[in-house]
Amino acid sequence: MTWLTSFLVGVLTAVVALFVTGFVASLAVDWYRISSFEGGAGYFVVFLALGGMIAGFIVGIVTARMVAAGAHPGFLRAQGFSLLVVGVLALTIGGVARLLADVPPTIDGEEVMLVVEARWPADQGESPATVPGLAYLELGSVNSSHVQRLSRRGALWKEDARLIDGRWTVTGAIPLFTSRGTPSLDIALNDSLRAGFILPFTGSPSKKAMAWSEWLPREGRGGPPRATGVNYRYRVQKISEPVRTENFGPFAVSAIISSFSYDAAPGTTTLDADATFRLAFQGKPARFASDSAASDTPRVDMVAALAGAQPALLALVAPESATAHCSILLGGSDAMREVRIGECSQGFVPEEITNDNARFLTARAPKVPRGRLDRQTWSSATWLLFPNDVLDTRSMTLHHFTATTDASIIPAVPPLGISPDERSFVRYTLGYTGGESEPLLRVTDVVADRAYQVRVDPIRMRYPNLESLDPNWLAHHFRWQRGHDGVDSLVARTDFVPIPYHGVVTTDTAGLHDYRIEKAGPAVRQVLVEFLEKSFKGERQPADSGAYEFPMKIDGQTVNIANSGDFDYVLVSLAREEKPSDLVLRIAKAFDAALATGRYDAAFVPKSSSP
Repeated sequence: MTWLTSFLVGVLTAVVALFVTGFVASLAVDWYRISSFEGGAGYFVVFLALGGMIAGFIVGIVTARMVAAGAHPGFLRAQGFSLLVVGVLALTIGGVARLLADVPPTIDGEEVMLVVEARWPADQGESPATVPGLAYLELGSVNSSHVQRLSRRGALWKEDARLIDGRWTVTGAIPLFTSRGTPSLDIALNDSLRAGFILPFTGSPSKKAMAWSEWLPREGRGGPPRATGVNYRYRVQKISEPVRTENFGPFAVSAIISSFSYDAAPGTTTLDADATFRLAFQGKPARFASDSAASDTPRVDMVAALAGAQPALLALVAPESATAHCSILLGGSDAMREVRIGECSQGFVPEEITNDNARFLTARAPKVPRGRLDRQTWSSATWLLFPNDVLDTRSMTLHHFTATTDASIIPAVPPLGISPDERSFVRYTLGYTGGESEPLLRVTDVVADRAYQVRVDPIRMRYPNLESLDPNWLAHHFRWQRGHDGVDSLVARTDFVPIPYHGVVTTDTAGLHDYRIEKAGPAVRQVLVEFLEKSFKGERQPADSGAYEFPMKIDGQTVNIANSGDFDYVLVSLAREEKPSDLVLRIAKAFDAALATGRYDAAFVPKSSSP
C-alpha cells in the first residue's frame, strides 16, 4: 500500500473524526453547562472538532502504515481499522466525560426540583420567621470518600413558617443538579443554625419519589421519626410545575422556578429565584384577554401588589403568540377584571411619580424581588408611570397620553413630581439646538394630552450630577401656577437662592475616604489648594503643572487633589501608601462650609448647555 493511499486514509479518517468529535463536544456543552455567552459554547465545539480532525488524520496515517506493513495490506482494511480506532476513542472519551459530568436527573425527559419540608421540635416556641439571617437549602454531592465535592443553594421560605400539630414547619426547594454521588442536604435558618443530612437515594429518583417521603431521620431502622432536632421529608417534581403559592386577597400566585441565585432581595429572608407565574382567582385559573379576543392562560413574568381600596395586582403578561403587555388585575367582584395597559418589555418596571423626596429616593432604583409576589415596591405608590399611561392607584384610573416633544428623556432620572391638580408630571430631558445639548423639563398634561417644555438654567439652578435631581430640587427652582382655566402650569421661580456648590464624600471597604466635587475644573482645584495652604497649613509637593494629581502634605499625611482637562470634577483622596484617617472628612467639611459662603462661586464656570 503506497503512501498516497495512506494519505487518503488519513484524510477520510480526519473528516469522520471532525464530525464525531464535534458531536461529542456538543453533548459536553449540555453535560457541563458551557455558557454560550460571547460564543463560548460554539468556540468550544469548533476547537474540539478541529483537534479531533487533526488527531483523526494522525490515527489514519499511523493505522494505514501499520496495515501496510502487515500480512494483508489494503485500503479498505486500513480505512476500517482507522474508523474503528476513532470510534473506540470517541466512545471512551465521551463515556468518561459523561460519567464525570454533573448531569441533572430527569423524569419523562424533564429536569426535576427537590421540594423539602422541615419541621422543628415541639419545644421550639419561636417561629423560624423571627430568626435573623438568610435562610436556605444546600444540596451537595458526596463522593465515595465521604467528601462533599460540589453543592448548590436553594430557597427556604421561613417567612411562610406555619404551626402544624404544635411544630413549626417550613418549605424549601432546590433543583437536583447532578446524578453523581450521594446527595446531602443542609437545612439552614442562617449560617449558624443549620442541620445536615444524607438523603436516602442516589442517581436519578424514580416517579415514586414524586410522593412525599416519610419524616426523616428515624430512631434506628424502622423506628419513629427522631424526636429531637430537625425532621424533614421530601418529594421531587418536574421543574415545569409550580413550587410555591402565595395568596393575596382572592388571588393565588404560583411560582414555577427554574433556578435560584445567591442574592437575597431587600426585605426578604431567602434567595431570589428565576421564575414565571400562574395566577388563580378565587381558586380558578385566571383568564386573560388575548389579542384575538379569545381567552388563554399565558405566562406571567412579574407580579406585584398595588395600593388601593381593593386587592389589585400588576402583572407582566407574556402570551406565546402575542406581544408582552402590562395589566392591572382587580379582584373586588365575583369575577377578575383586567385593565390592559399596553406593551411592556421583559424586565420593565413602572416608575413612581411622587412629590415626596424620601419616597423618590427610595423608589429611584427599585429592585423588584425575583421569583415571588412583590409586596413592597409599589404597595404604597399613588401614581405609576408606564410608557404611555399614568395609573392612579386610588381609583385604579388609567390616563393614556401620546403627547411628546423633540427633547430626549434621560431614563436615569425618574419623574420629578406631579402638579397639585394631579394632571401633569415632570421629566428631565435634553433638547438640542445647533448641535448643542440643552437641559429642559418636559411637563405632560395627561388629561389634555399635551406637553410643553420649561428651560433649565444650569448656571443658577445648580446640580452637580443627574443623581442630585429630585423633587426638592424641582420645588426649589420651579413652582406650579394655577391658570384661569384652573389648570396648573410649571414656571421657573425668579426669587430662588442658588444652591451652594458642595462635594460628596464616599468611603471604600478599606475605610478610605474620597471627597469629590462635580462640575469643577482647574480653577476650583487651584482655590482648593490655596484654601488647604491657609486653613490646614498644607505644603505643596513637587508635581508637573499639568499633572492629574497635585500632592500636598497635611498633618504628616499626603493627600492628592486630582483634576484633569478630560474630567469635570475635583477629587481629594489620601495617597495610596497612607493609612485610613479622618483627614479627608475634615477637608470636606471645611471646604463645603467655605463653598456655602459663595466666595468661590466664580471658580465654577459651568457650561450653559451642560446637562
